Amino acid sequence: MHNVVILGASGYTGAELVRLISTHPSLRIHALSGERKAGMAYGDVFPHLRHLSLPVLQKIEEINFAGVDLVFCALPHATSQAVIAALPTGLRVVDLSADFRLRDLAAYEKWYGQPHAAPQLQAEAVYGLTEFYRDQIRSARLVAGTGCNAATGQYALCPLIADGVIDLDEIVIDLKAGVSGAGRALKENLLHAELSEGTHSYSAGGKHRHLGEFDQEFSALAGRRVQVQFTPHLLPMNRGILATVYVRGTPEDIHASLARRYGSEPFLKVLPFGGLPSTRDVRGSNYVHIGVVGDRIAGRAVVVAVLDNLTKGSSGQALQNANLMLGLEETTGLLMAPVFPYGGTMKSLRKKRRVQVIALAGGALVLSTALIGYAMRDGINYFRSPSQVVESPPPPSEVFRIGGLVAEGSLVRDSGETVHFDVTDGGATVPVRFTGVLPDLFGEGQGMVGTGRLEAGAFVASEILAKHDETYMPKEVIDALKEQGVYQASAANDS
Repeated sequence: MHNVVILGASGYTGAELVRLISTHPSLRIHALSGERKAGMAYGDVFPHLRHLSLPVLQKIEEINFAGVDLVFCALPHATSQAVIAALPTGLRVVDLSADFRLRDLAAYEKWYGQPHAAPQLQAEAVYGLTEFYRDQIRSARLVAGTGCNAATGQYALCPLIADGVIDLDEIVIDLKAGVSGAGRALKENLLHAELSEGTHSYSAGGKHRHLGEFDQEFSALAGRRVQVQFTPHLLPMNRGILATVYVRGTPEDIHASLARRYGSEPFLKVLPFGGLPSTRDVRGSNYVHIGVVGDRIAGRAVVVAVLDNLTKGSSGQALQNANLMLGLEETTGLLMAPVFPYGGTMKSLRKKRRVQVIALAGGALVLSTALIGYAMRDGINYFRSPSQVVESPPPPSEVFRIGGLVAEGSLVRDSGETVHFDVTDGGATVPVRFTGVLPDLFGEGQGMVGTGRLEAGAFVASEILAKHDETYMPKEVIDALKEQGVYQASAANDS
């Protein structure tokens, strides 16, 4: 077990580190610092972590570093230099600030407006873009975490520059970032009334400090000076970064370069050509998703990269580097799945009861389309339909599987449209037309199968059966529903 200390634990990146380390099997939090909140219980500062048994926040000078193996420094920019210089010399340090990112001291002064206060430490610092500095990080004493914006742009571009598949003089990075990237300090322009319901660019015209990292890393890869156009935008979302990068080159070669470079990386996922990622697909995770599409102008391409600024862009990256520094498996404590807003592919609907419906469609919404759905209410399994004998089953191409509840429900099509239906007292009305009577065996909350057709965008039913088992469900659908825990075969079909 390795003892670690988090300095600056009262900020967003500090809290993210605590969250990640709380489930890490080989790390133990020895102490937490928070200058303005010293003496407070950590759960009072971050209530979402109150279930953890954590040290009380202290001032840095009160911390006993005896027996500590590594320090995470999550302090504001320009404060880490003096603090790290004063730490015991044997400690390994991962710094999340900008203080040690730029190797050239003159470049640091240019971008951050003041001389570097610890040049002797800067000389030994290793840049913390894990996938490109893995070997150096393993043996480093001090690792400088990247900027979150800088990491996103580099993941999209570094392989392309190294492979020479893009024009180095025509690179434009248009980046959108969540507000947590600005830190937790009170700022007027970050108040809800100032920020919500709008977006704006900032540090435009080559003024953003992360350009120093782009200049440093891209030029080193190319062996010559590389300058990119970069404009960030602040979006009214809490976390996430999306970088849209415009380049000149053959789109297929660009995609192949990224897929080849990241094919064995545990946290970098290149989508199939033409696929575009979203920030919600990586939220709360250490993953990066990258997509490539061709432009309508020949010889140009668009590369889109997304990551969570607090995780892979900062604290997750810091933990990934710490694992390497301590000789641990690099992915330890970081394989949690992203927090998708709607629980994966499930859509939640509410009336009097909660209904969750999954629509699986295989092809266009035409005459032979098979729509497959299921419904749950209050977490109870409603796929226990009684077996019903059908003497002359209709052809599969004419069968629509519907998930619903008596008295309310919906048929959700792959197009996103929703057709509502009502089921009451043994009779049914399914827009647009249905004049039949439900079988007696149909009970509340059970699945349905309807035969009929799509006509003018609506489902016209000729028959509805209380049947929801292997007779009409393809095996792959059955398997998927069983994996979700929402399907139970009837006794006649158990095997």
